[in-house]
Amino acid sequence: MTISIGVQGASGGVGASSLVAALGLRAAQSGRSVVCVDHRSAGGGLDVVLGVEQAAGLRWPDLHRARGSLDGAELVPALPMARGVGVVACDRRSPHEIPLAAVDALRRGLDGCVDVVVHDLPPTVAPGWPAVVRGHDLVALLVGGGATQLAAGAAVTLLLREASASGTGVVARTDGQDEAACVADLLHLPLLGVLRSDRSAEGCLARGVVPGSARGPLRDLADEVLLAAVLEERAA
Repeated sequence: MTISIGVQGASGGVGASSLVAALGLRAAQSGRSVVCVDHRSAGGGLDVVLGVEQAAGLRWPDLHRARGSLDGAELVPALPMARGVGVVACDRRSPHEIPLAAVDALRRGLDGCVDVVVHDLPPTVAPGWPAVVRGHDLVALLVGGGATQLAAGAAVTLLLREASASGTGVVARTDGQDEAACVADLLHLPLLGVLRSDRSAEGCLARGVVPGSARGPLRDLADEVLLAAVLEERAA
């Protein structure tokens, strides 16, 4: 069975894409086959975070006409690869909207073909967002500890409930367990983990290092979230 994990940033700048990259890397290092999917049609891109923005391989514009179910066995080897992680990302030379039918075809094709799929979910205002956040074994909502970030977290939590996104838990971007527990209590969600300040993860892009490569809070958090996803999948 394929384990599907969605990562939703409640607001910008909380490190959602770095967590996606770390989850993909740690899953690959555990011997699992992994694909990370970027659901943003423009921007910096998950391929940049993983360091494969110049690598050859299929991207969303190559898949935008897909319908039904893609052939995962053919698709995965054709993707850009970063340390054992396949990457589906946008092409900044062709920043078009990603059709929901193509997203569905991709998810169907990857289901049963790889061990873990990690989705970098789009903002809640993206077209078709409710459909994109459904059907995952676990959705990790990454929320900062500031007042405006908590307000955004509360709004996104409500939208996730309205979208019937199952298995949702919160990752608190704080420096203390007590503060993180307060964030989870405020949102009425289980606490998946805490993303503390991580010097090892800072400046990863500038050094060409995949987030989560070095020991530190981000790597530890990725391991905790992967374990939670495995337990959710087994309980389903």
